[in-house]
Amino acid sequence: MDDVLQDMTIRPMQEKDLPVLARWLQQPEVFRYYGGEPAAREEVDSKYLPRIRGEEEIPVYIIDFRSSPVGFMQVYTASSDVYNAGGYPPDTILFGMDLLIGASRMNQGLGTAAVSLMSDHLLASGADAVVLDPETDNSRARRSYEKAGFRLVGRMDAGRLLLMAKSTPSSAQDER
Repeated sequence: MDDVLQDMTIRPMQEKDLPVLARWLQQPEVFRYYGGEPAAREEVDSKYLPRIRGEEEIPVYIIDFRSSPVGFMQVYTASSDVYNAGGYPPDTILFGMDLLIGASRMNQGLGTAAVSLMSDHLLASGADAVVLDPETDNSRARRSYEKAGFRLVGRMDAGRLLLMAKSTPSSAQDER
């Protein structure tokens, strides 16, 4: 993974990135686990432009590998459902992440590297834990997140979603 990490950057998303995100969200391998159906360009613009402009408090990023965009990521403060499903006390600093890798770049270790890079940054910046919630049948995501140091800590949405967490060494939440 180190060789992938040295060629990877995660940068704030810009308006010029909207077409590539819209293209990814049209790929069946992507939208199957990210949205469930293809997203029209207008929907992508409507949802992500306010985040790009800072009008919504959900930072959005583009994952670049060797100077080419390969994926998308967003980071957010975890909801009370996540705190409950993971058994986290209310004073836990807990962030959630969502990501996708474009279909042509899947199965190359890029998702694992991106999740590792961002989660390590968030933990070093003061988060107690970072969580991801892949669908139960998304074995590719689960393996990727496990390689990046995430562990299963709970289930959500009537068992449809897995709650996976990576914590600071002082937190015991992901040691179950």
